[in-house]
Amino acid sequence: MDFTTATFKNFENIEGHDMYDRAAVFGDFLQYMKDNGHMNYRLQNFSGCGPEMRVKTSIHENGFDYVSFVSNDYLGFTQHPKVKAAAIQGISDFGTGAGASPLIGYTANSATLMSLLQKEDLAIVDMAVHSSIYEGCILTNTKTFLHNHMESLERILKAARSQYRTKLVIVDGVYSQDGDLAPLREIIGLARQYGAYVMVDDAHGIGVLGETGRGALEQHDLLHEVDIISGTFSKTFANIGGYVIANPDLINFLKFQSRQQIFSATSTPAAAGIIKAIELIDEEPQWQLKLWENINYFKKGLQDIGIDTGTTASAIVPVKIGDPHKTGDAGKLLLKAGIYTNPILYPAVAKKDARIRMSLMATHTREQLDKALSAFEFVNQKLDIDKVYKMVRKVTEGPIRNKEKTRLKLLNAVGEIIKTEGYKGLGVNNIAAKAKADKKLIYLYFGNVDKLVETYVRQKDYWSAFSEGIQGLIEANQGNFGQELASQILVDQFNFFLDAEEMQKVILWEISEKNALMREIADAREILGNELFKLTDPHFGGTDVDIRAIQALLIGGIYYLVLHAKSNGSTFCGLDINELPDQQRIIKSLRQLVEWSYAKAKK
Repeated sequence: MDFTTATFKNFENIEGHDMYDRAAVFGDFLQYMKDNGHMNYRLQNFSGCGPEMRVKTSIHENGFDYVSFVSNDYLGFTQHPKVKAAAIQGISDFGTGAGASPLIGYTANSATLMSLLQKEDLAIVDMAVHSSIYEGCILTNTKTFLHNHMESLERILKAARSQYRTKLVIVDGVYSQDGDLAPLREIIGLARQYGAYVMVDDAHGIGVLGETGRGALEQHDLLHEVDIISGTFSKTFANIGGYVIANPDLINFLKFQSRQQIFSATSTPAAAGIIKAIELIDEEPQWQLKLWENINYFKKGLQDIGIDTGTTASAIVPVKIGDPHKTGDAGKLLLKAGIYTNPILYPAVAKKDARIRMSLMATHTREQLDKALSAFEFVNQKLDIDKVYKMVRKVTEGPIRNKEKTRLKLLNAVGEIIKTEGYKGLGVNNIAAKAKADKKLIYLYFGNVDKLVETYVRQKDYWSAFSEGIQGLIEANQGNFGQELASQILVDQFNFFLDAEEMQKVILWEISEKNALMREIADAREILGNELFKLTDPHFGGTDVDIRAIQALLIGGIYYLVLHAKSNGSTFCGLDINELPDQQRIIKSLRQLVEWSYAKAKK
């Protein structure tokens, strides 16, 4: 099986593999995903649910504080003091367990439908409904209509007019992967026209939509117009459990006919927190207002950098990428940037409709949202994720739109300070003043001053820039054992270092002070050098020509020659490298020395 194109769906059934063999192959696939940084699932969490979560990843084995967009705790009630106090009081009053039979969110749907619909009935479902609904329909007849497509729904209703005992149209109020809303008024109208009932799963709408947080039905002014409403307590209500709302006869029928209801364990007394969360929807409406402030800000921020958020009208913000492997890469880059997200792949969505799914919370701070927007801007630059679902719009100027200009101003300020004042002038106030920018933007766009300086140095360093194309150069120079490449690198370094005044200062910084960043960059140069020496070593092995020592002397000589000439303008061995003829003499000699080394080793 090709793991580069495989999805979880491929492992449901593998021909010729029993359950243990299939599990073993799937284990290899999970390891492949981990090795490639695509395993953003089932991560260990060291903190509670919130806008920032301490999570163990392959990058940070001891945990790292990520800005989290994976939780459906839309109003932030999992950490609300009153909700926690109510849950604690419930445990204090009644203990940690009980003996009745509740529903959880998933079985609220599946159990209800298994109990109500049999082989004489028909479930008519939107193709994008939650998987719990599909599972609930396994005992009955099921027909699927195109997502939010009313003509498709009407064709099914018209054809099924007199064939079935019960016809139930089932939709989500808010769809969990796109965040878009069902056109409930049209759906209810068609259902009534053709004698069908309507069930709405509003798990993602309650607490988020509607003037008082009653969900998608309140948003459409249809609260009392449907037959069944289902949902979960795991999202807005910050707990565990599920619920079904219907007329009393239907509810009593479910209580005594649903096997999942009768034969499951109960909710704990900590469910007292659910009651308090329900009360808070009315008592503290500011949480819903703050959530929508964050939703609108974040969506506009993504749109300002060219990323389409589709038709979402909820707290779910999808960034559609399409290609599943590129989506995995995006999740990996976001994790490296400190942003914890959900990459959504097939079979949760169509094979070519992979996306990063973001869940906004009322408790996200503006700084956390800006950090995520900066990360998405970086990912977009790397992967061109806006090319797949780019919206055509005129984007107005704003703080996110101006971000790259500000970043460039800050980076240029670092370079100017290094050239004129040296590394000792790289303080936050000095950089901000030189860039004519608020110093807060240094922390917003780079994290801290050290990261800003590191970004600048890595952009300007010859070897850092060289690293991206190194494999191609190695492959192209196999035939001559790297002779031409070794020669060209020396010449390029001389020309580069001669003109890069700020890098002359950086080298002085590197050799005059112990500095973790400089050591890290120096170590990276060594790694790249070793890659190149893999080309040259086979030619020089067993000879008395030490190409590594020769290259070290030549590179060190280049550095010293340039630093000597630029610091006091004097000549060295009669050479003035500020003059073009002497520069040409040095370049010619560098090429001759490499040529001599290869010729002597060949003899």
